[in-house]
Amino acid sequence: MPPKVATAFVALGSNLPYAGVPPWQVLARALQALAQQPQLQVVGVSCCYQSPPWGVNEAEVQPPYYNAVAQLATVLPPLVLLHTLQKLEVALGRVRQKERRYAARTLDLDLLWMDAPPVNTPALVLPHPHWAHRPFVLWPWAQLAPQLVLEGEPLWWWVATKGQSSPLQWHSTLPWAAPAPCKGLF
Repeated sequence: MPPKVATAFVALGSNLPYAGVPPWQVLARALQALAQQPQLQVVGVSCCYQSPPWGVNEAEVQPPYYNAVAQLATVLPPLVLLHTLQKLEVALGRVRQKERRYAARTLDLDLLWMDAPPVNTPALVLPHPHWAHRPFVLWPWAQLAPQLVLEGEPLWWWVATKGQSSPLQWHSTLPWAAPAPCKGLF
C-alpha cells in the first residue's frame, strides 16, 4: 500500500536579506527549494504580507517581516518534514540564536499543521502552539484554507476575531500564489 499523502501548512517568514536578495525574495527562493524536495509538493501559496516583528521587546529594533503560508502535499512524517524545513532554513542563511529566540532572520519555516495525529514532543508540537496569536500566520493561512477547523472554529472565524490585533499589509504575490486576489479577502 502506498504511503498516505498528507496536507501540511508551513508559515514562511523573513526580515533579513540573504546573498543580496531582499526578504520577500528569500521567501520565493524558499518556495522554489521546497518544490525541489523529494516526497513533497507545493500545492498553494498565500500572498505575501508585511508585518511588524513579533515577540521582541520594544527596545529591540528589527526590520519588518514578510510572511506567507504554503500548502504542501507530502508523504513525509511530521518530524522528517520539520527536519527538512530546518535544513532549508540553514541553506538560506538562517543562524539560530539560542539567547534571542525572536531575533531577526533570513528565513523562518514553521510547520503549522498536518492532517496527521497531533504531535507533542520536545522538537515539535502540532498544531503549532502559537498559531492563534499571530495575525501574520492567520491571514495568509485563512487565504488558503478558510474552512479548516481548529479548536472548533474555521480559520476565517479566527481571522475575524483574533487577526485584527496587529497591522498587516499586503506586499506582493509569490510563485504558486493562490489565484484569488490578495487584497480584501475577508
